[in-house]
Amino acid sequence: MALYSASVVQLFAICFIMKHDTVAGQISPNDDADNYISLKNQLLKNYDRRLRPDIGGPAVEATVSLNLLQIVGINANNNTLIAEHQRVYEWVDNRLVWDDNDANAVGNITLSPESVWNIATYEQLLEGMHIKVPVNVTPTDIHSGMVIMENGKIILLTEPTFTKTPCTKKNSTTNGVYICSITYANNRYPRDSLKLWLPDKKDAVNFEYYSTNDIWDVMTTNATTKLSSSSPFRISKVRFSLTLQEVVESRASCTVMPQYWSVLLMVAIGYIILA
Repeated sequence: MALYSASVVQLFAICFIMKHDTVAGQISPNDDADNYISLKNQLLKNYDRRLRPDIGGPAVEATVSLNLLQIVGINANNNTLIAEHQRVYEWVDNRLVWDDNDANAVGNITLSPESVWNIATYEQLLEGMHIKVPVNVTPTDIHSGMVIMENGKIILLTEPTFTKTPCTKKNSTTNGVYICSITYANNRYPRDSLKLWLPDKKDAVNFEYYSTNDIWDVMTTNATTKLSSSSPFRISKVRFSLTLQEVVESRASCTVMPQYWSVLLMVAIGYIILA
C-alpha cells in the first residue's frame, strides 16, 4: 500500500523520537542537558522568526505530505468521507545549521513551532472541512511539533485533525469504490518568497500510523496541487486523493454451516431409525 522510501523511514524515526524521547521544546534524556540547552540558545540568539530563510535570496522550497491516521467512515447519503490526518511540512533554514561534532553529537533538537519562521502560518483552513472529534471515535495517539536536524532541515508535524470531505462513488455495487479528496486548506504566500511542492507521489500519503479500517480498504493514493495567482501572492491548494473500496465479508460461513447442520441432522435421523 505504501513504499518505505528513505524519506518515509526518516519521518517514522522522527515521529518515534518525538513520541518517546521528547516533547516540543523539552530536553531528551538521551542527550546531555547542558549541550542541548546551549545549542538551542546559540541557534535562537539572533534569530528573527519574522524573516524567512535566505531573505533577499531565492524562494524557500518546501514540501507537504499527509500522514493518514484513520478512516472513520463514508456517509452514503451525502458521499462524504470523515478521516483523521496530520500534515507534514519540510524545508531548510540555513540559520539553524550546526556541526554535530562541536555540539557533542546532538543530532537534532525539538522546538515549539512558534520559535522559528513557520510555513504553516500561511495555511488558510477551509471552513466546513474541519470538524470536532466524532462521537465514539478515539483520536490517534501521535505528537505534533517541530524537529530541527543538524543540516538545517525542519520537519513540522501539525496537530492531527478530523475533516469531512467529498467523495465520488464509481459504481453502484454493494462493495462500492469511492474516490475521496482531502483538501484541508489554501496556502496563500508571497509568490517570490516560497514555493510549495509535493514530494514524490509515492511519499505524498504516509501510512506509518494508519489504523487499519475493517470496513474500507485503501486501494490507491494520489496528490495534486493547484496554483493560482493573486499578485503579489500565490495560492496553492493541495489535494490528497484516496481510492477506497468497501470490504465485503466472506460468506463462506453462511454456506458451510447449513451444510454442516444438514449432515448432522441426517446422521441423527439415521441413528434414531437404527435404534
